Amino acid sequence: MTLAQATADYHRVRRVRRGIDLLDEYGPSGWRDRIDLSTLDLGDPEYCVIGHVFGRYSVATLAHELGLDDDGTGFGFETDCGEAYWELTDAWIDALTD
Repeated sequence: MTLAQATADYHRVRRVRRGIDLLDEYGPSGWRDRIDLSTLDLGDPEYCVIGHVFGRYSVATLAHELGLDDDGTGFGFETDCGEAYWELTDAWIDALTD
């Protein structure tokens, strides 16, 4: 693994942790139980974390349900520059199964 890959992994894990903390604080009670890890796919608006929890991903959903004013990249809800959706999906699965 290169330094660049390790750095990207580190930041991805931090973003996902921030997303978990945000959902723990402002999401619906039992939000984790709404996520089916076998269908979780951050590249699909209906099967991403926000899709599982609120029905469908959209910037409007993030604003209305969680008070965010962007696409949620900083919370692991959307990919960052050069990041693949499968990488972000795997990070969420890892975090939710720890």
